Amino acid sequence: MSGGCQVSGLSKHTQNLSVNPQSSILFLEDEDRTEEIFARRRLSFDCHVESIDRETEVWHQVVDRFHNRFGKIVNLLHSLADFQMFALKPIAGRFVVGFGAAYDVDTQDLDRLIPVKPQRS
Repeated sequence: MSGGCQVSGLSKHTQNLSVNPQSSILFLEDEDRTEEIFARRRLSFDCHVESIDRETEVWHQVVDRFHNRFGKIVNLLHSLADFQMFALKPIAGRFVVGFGAAYDVDTQDLDRLIPVKPQRS
């Protein structure tokens, strides 16, 4: 699995992604929907980052998928010279569902969760 991100070349985070092939992403449960703010469900991945060159087959496939999902705005973004695309390839993942309930995500099989055991001193 790999995910993608599309960003402006003018932004600070794009400049960072261009020179640093490592990044992290975090999916976090909405505060309004959680019962316990300190135990919100969250999924994080450490990722390897690769730039996707314009006008390649992969570029067009991703742009088409984004267009199908987000509509006409993607045409505008695609036309901007600073518009860049990156592939995010997970190398490690962690899914936390509450207090004492954490799992490592198998990045080769994202359906497989491995319980994290407490470290004993």
